[in-house]
Amino acid sequence: MDTSNSRVRKLFDLTGRVAIVTGGAGLLGYHHGAILAEAGAHVILLDLPAANPGLRAEQLQTAHGPECLGLAADITIEASLLEARDAILAKFGRIDILINNAANNPKVEADPHGEPKQWSRLENFPLAVWNADIAVGLTGAFLCSRIFGQEMVKRNAGVILNIASDLGVIAPDSASTARKGFPKISSRSSRSRTRWSRRASSASRAISRPTGQRTTSASTPSLRRRLRRPA
Repeated sequence: MDTSNSRVRKLFDLTGRVAIVTGGAGLLGYHHGAILAEAGAHVILLDLPAANPGLRAEQLQTAHGPECLGLAADITIEASLLEARDAILAKFGRIDILINNAANNPKVEADPHGEPKQWSRLENFPLAVWNADIAVGLTGAFLCSRIFGQEMVKRNAGVILNIASDLGVIAPDSASTARKGFPKISSRSSRSRTRWSRRASSASRAISRPTGQRTTSASTPSLRRRLRRPA
């Protein structure tokens, strides 16, 4: 599909860039990947095997043109991410963009006795669910930023975008609590690395700017400028 004259390509041309989207086979992750592919980027969809990231990457490539890749990986396991990194570098030779999108999404359903799970109350929230949500939503983002960010440091160029949420301010559950930590990861990355890392940002799906947080909308001109800067 020729997208050279598309509206997205006119906003920012990412031809030849390599972008990783965690949780990429899911609803939001796939659409993050679609907008990057439409802009000309090679998109890597990282997700668990059950999500079939390979098939979703094929669909992305068919729809938008640039070569895409789907990799099964567990972002909570460092060895799994290192294996994914090596596969990406072997195929494309570079990593330019990381979108930390993955999140745990446990189903809240009625139990066999017909009683709903009252997880909105702190005293009823299972520790196992809390740990799983934090592992995926926060530790996973940290590991991905560290491992894939190292490749950006080598080239002194790159973008890390953490998909946060306005629920991170309200924090009704552990998944949204993990999102609250994303601005801290972005800030840490910006302060501790070379010049490129000042382009680490957090974007909220429902954009909000609470006091003290530097939340950036993915639709703002400032982020568009960051993504299209030459490598």
